Amino acid sequence: MVAEPKKASKKKSDDVDALQDVLEPAKPGEPGYDWAQDYPDEKFMVYTAKSGVTVGLAAMTEDRKPTMRELKQILQKDQLQQMFETVERITSPAALDIAEGFKESEYMKMLDEWTEWSNTTVGES
Repeated sequence: MVAEPKKASKKKSDDVDALQDVLEPAKPGEPGYDWAQDYPDEKFMVYTAKSGVTVGLAAMTEDRKPTMRELKQILQKDQLQQMFETVERITSPAALDIAEGFKESEYMKMLDEWTEWSNTTVGES
């Protein structure tokens, strides 16, 4: 007589985890978060930090570009302030909150990837 292989039993916790994923969608910054809801009808990229945290960054579209008056004021500020103002323009409130929690090296890496993706330079609009 040949013994039949045992069927793999599905753990109850697997069902609970799957149900939680459906009931509790990922929050901003979590790997599964859909940044498209923060940037409807906009081109954007998702930066993933070394820790796995994600941040959505929009393209610098006409709607996000500063007016000439704003640009004149921005250009009178130091480079660091110009960088911060650029990030404020290209992020949703949730993305900005996450990005501002990064250490300087991670923040700069995020911005470098965005500038490469957008074919622009920091502070350029």
